[in-house]
Amino acid sequence: MRWLALTIFVVAAGVVVRSVWADHEDSPSITEPQSDITDFYAWMTPDAAKLDMAMSVRESTKVDPRWSATSEYVFHVSSMAAIGGAETETIILCTVAPNKRVQCWTEGEYLIGGVSGPEGVVSQDGKLRVWIGARDDAAFVNRAGIGSTLSALDDARTSATLDQGCPTLDADTSNALLDGLKSGANAHAGGEVLTMVVEVDKALVNKGGPILSAWASTNVHP
Repeated sequence: MRWLALTIFVVAAGVVVRSVWADHEDSPSITEPQSDITDFYAWMTPDAAKLDMAMSVRESTKVDPRWSATSEYVFHVSSMAAIGGAETETIILCTVAPNKRVQCWTEGEYLIGGVSGPEGVVSQDGKLRVWIGARDDAAFVNRAGIGSTLSALDDARTSATLDQGCPTLDADTSNALLDGLKSGANAHAGGEVLTMVVEVDKALVNKGGPILSAWASTNVHP
């Protein structure tokens, strides 16, 4: 199982907060890359009536994006009356068939269909919507610059004086470290991910209160 978590706070007055979490390439041993979550986003619609969530997984080709037919793509939403209080969890579970026909279930809502346009597939009463497809990888990682900076920092640490356990760096070394971070380029430029976007009525996920937290997981079956 792969998972990513974040917390979004939605107050009764309707304040909207957008949250993002990213996690790339730390699971090279995963044999089903379409179950390896790379990014998770959550936000409220402008009128705070619906919760939108987007889960991206490796990897895809826009010509023929291939989802895992053995994986469950799960959105978890917990609601509470106060931060730290008792939570009520709502689960939205989705699967994708080899023909890219998607199914989702939650709180008495069900949808099934093939995604043929930006409107996605909608449940009968419109309270649940899903869209799937391939998109450019939105993450930015300067892997070369980070590697260069970490190497330079490791070299500087051996000769630096310590101030309460922290190395004191001179201006030249500090500038060299900053230059290292500025070098290189986005390692994910041109990359693609599979993305599943779910929109759900807030009334289906706020049974425990107006404060919501959300996370995503994938479950792979043999």
